[in-house]
Amino acid sequence: MVDHTRIILVKNELKESTSACKSLKLQSFIMPINSEWCGVIVPNEDDIEKIAQSISKRTKAFTFLHEHVEDYGWYYQLYLEGKQVASLYMNYVEDDDHIDNANLPLLESIALSPSHLEKLDRCLQADYAGDEYYLLNLFREAFQFQDIQYLSYDSIEDLDSAHLEELKIEFLMPFVKTANFADHVVGLFQKPLQQMDFILETELFADSHVRFNRIVNDFLFTVVFDRSEKSRLRVNLLTPYTDNHIYRLLEDAGLALTFSYQNKKELNELLERHGYLFIKRANEFVTENPVVMGDVDKLYEERLHSALKKYGFEQAEFPPNVIKNGGIISYRKEDDVTLLFKHHPGSASIEPIIIYEGKKYFISQIVKYHSQSLNLQLQMGEYVYFSFRNEHEFFQTIDRLIHCIEWILQTGIDRVVI
Repeated sequence: MVDHTRIILVKNELKESTSACKSLKLQSFIMPINSEWCGVIVPNEDDIEKIAQSISKRTKAFTFLHEHVEDYGWYYQLYLEGKQVASLYMNYVEDDDHIDNANLPLLESIALSPSHLEKLDRCLQADYAGDEYYLLNLFREAFQFQDIQYLSYDSIEDLDSAHLEELKIEFLMPFVKTANFADHVVGLFQKPLQQMDFILETELFADSHVRFNRIVNDFLFTVVFDRSEKSRLRVNLLTPYTDNHIYRLLEDAGLALTFSYQNKKELNELLERHGYLFIKRANEFVTENPVVMGDVDKLYEERLHSALKKYGFEQAEFPPNVIKNGGIISYRKEDDVTLLFKHHPGSASIEPIIIYEGKKYFISQIVKYHSQSLNLQLQMGEYVYFSFRNEHEFFQTIDRLIHCIEWILQTGIDRVVI
């Protein structure tokens, strides 16, 4: 992998640099580098020198603009309070180095390991041809910048959420003054979410509730930002499959979060601090956990038909491609009992319903209420789901559903409905 490092390095606390970037309305990644320096990484190629200069002026701190392209060369520019006070350029390809303004005595006064700069100075006063990469290492070691290798905006965008958390990288968006919560969420996250194939849902768009949808293999995943509950922000990933295990998995993965806030400023700070990493994690989860289903309608129909026929049920309706397109499968019995198997478009679950004496009962609720009789191991607050992520899980779910229906019919509908 060829090293392309392009970073602004600021000699102050991370909090101060973050404040400066926000006040300058910079879209950037920011991270700690070591005990004295932090890094700011921006996407704008044309204005990067002006950006480094502005950060230096705003923070009143020493600020390096540093770039290394492995096949071409490296350089640093050092700024203080908006003025360039040192620079050095090394070219690997042509004899076009610029070392007269290196100002190594100044660099030695702020370095964590000045002895490496003394070596660098001695090399520059001799014939250093062929040693340009060694000089780069001396510069980085002097400031403990060894870990900045490969860091650029493009490379950080490609990092997964685990690496972002490990490196303590925070994503900063330019602050845009907006009238409400929904506009602020859209301003912050619509563009990166679009790059992840999530689309803003406009039908349910409201000031307190913003949703972005991504469809994978015809199944729907949704990122939700919700402040409908007073002084609480909920950020969730909704999946097309739902069960108690998935709920715990999403919580453990940081994809079901609740924050408290006191005012609009705290709310915006929560969004800006946690939002980007959340959507990064959500996109990874969706990519790694799609619903994968083939054409199973025929086998589905055969299983239901053979299981329900012996109880006197006849198939009334079985729409084609029901799992992906949605629809209601229905079976009826002469004594006014109807079984419905409802599929919602984009959902990988079955909503089974029994209609008895003109009343509708959800089989999941019946099963939950009688969970001990059915030997179901449910924890406090857990629900009963008939969901799936692939063909194997789908047929396991069908068998479990048929077992529950048979128990209801054998026990007597009138004895178990609630």
